[in-house]
Amino acid sequence: MKLIDLANDIYDELGQTGLGIPFIRTWLGNNLGRLNVELNTDFIVSGSDLECVPTISGEAASIYKLLFEEYYYNRQGRSNLGANSYVIESVQEGDTRISVAKKTDIAKQYQVLAKDTRVIINDKVKLYRLNSAVPQEASSELITEII
Repeated sequence: MKLIDLANDIYDELGQTGLGIPFIRTWLGNNLGRLNVELNTDFIVSGSDLECVPTISGEAASIYKLLFEEYYYNRQGRSNLGANSYVIESVQEGDTRISVAKKTDIAKQYQVLAKDTRVIINDKVKLYRLNSAVPQEASSELITEII
């Protein structure tokens, strides 16, 4: 699977993030090593079309997307931290109703999303490693050497 395809999937899933597909693709390329560490794999980016070798698919692609989501939520959380600034959430004209929220409360919500995403990543990584483990058998020569 190409990084551009993963970037398009992430862009479609997250919706209006303010981040473009080129940014997401670059992040994916720069953080492929992080996926390799999480999954104990050896994915590399090959060629000018940024094709992943071996092909990232299924659970590995899902985990890679979640790693970006975790990054995005942490980024949004940091960007909303500040000195007691407020965001207007809703305005109503009849009976004059205005709702505001502290940016720090918004930042806390993003941090909760990031932590929840990390829990999901950890669970998926455990399942990936479990399902990709290959049983090894002992040869008769090794058994006779031990005895």
